[in-house]
Amino acid sequence: MSDPTDLTLDADLHRRDPDRWLSSRFVTDPAQRARLVALYTLDGEWSRVKAAAKTPLAGEIRFAWWREALERFAAGGPADHPAIGALGARAAQDLQLLLQQVIDARMDELEGEQGAASDVALMAAAARLLDPAAPEAATHHAARAWFAARGGMAEEAKRSLATASVSVRALPVAAFPAVAHVALAPAYALGRQPGEFGKRLRITWAVLRGRL
Repeated sequence: MSDPTDLTLDADLHRRDPDRWLSSRFVTDPAQRARLVALYTLDGEWSRVKAAAKTPLAGEIRFAWWREALERFAAGGPADHPAIGALGARAAQDLQLLLQQVIDARMDELEGEQGAASDVALMAAAARLLDPAAPEAATHHAARAWFAARGGMAEEAKRSLATASVSVRALPVAAFPAVAHVALAPAYALGRQPGEFGKRLRITWAVLRGRL
């Protein structure tokens, strides 16, 4: 029987981040899929800190709480948020450095810095979660393409995607769902919004080929 918390997090990700949710459907191990959903849920929480915080200091305090909560959990303490518990202690330990990099990048956004750093660290963490052998370099350009495409930076997205189409070949098969949603980048870069069927088709085709 599925864990109610996992089901709740899955439904919430489907609503808030349908692209990454679609990619996660291609993780065949249900436990791994639940951990990936938890990872994306955590980043969703962190991405909303800037809008919720009245001042940068308030945001920094919130991020300090998240940082300490992850460290406590990785050290064997309680889970202070459902997504932390769903991620699992082993993943929290193994991904600790990458998770801190995501938080650091989100903190930089409090001061107005806009860049691909959070996407880069998050995608590396997702791939590493799915297969510990996944090299960080294999996801770097895919993450940059994803960031550029969503920002409407068509030329930058095109350049990054061209490099990513080669670098993702170094990913183990099990880790490919971490980058599969980047198959939507060409459409987003041109300001297009595919329907749900179109998204499913693009992501499915990318997974079947193992290419973006």
